[in-house]
Amino acid sequence: MPPEHVLDFGEVKPAADQYSVAATLYNMLTNMTLYDGIKTTAELMRKTLQSDPVPIRDLRPDLPS
Repeated sequence: MPPEHVLDFGEVKPAADQYSVAATLYNMLTNMTLYDGIKTTAELMRKTLQSDPVPIRDLRPDLPS
């Protein structure tokens, strides 16, 4: 869920689609979601607004730049 969905669902811009593609690629490369281990929607929203995902390089240092 892109941050703009959390903040104002009615004003979602095309960047939300880019976020979704990036989140899907992240999942494909790491076999994890952006915020793995989330149990509730409220926790997901809080993490989306307040935290950065673990960098892909930390999870997959073998990937080429």
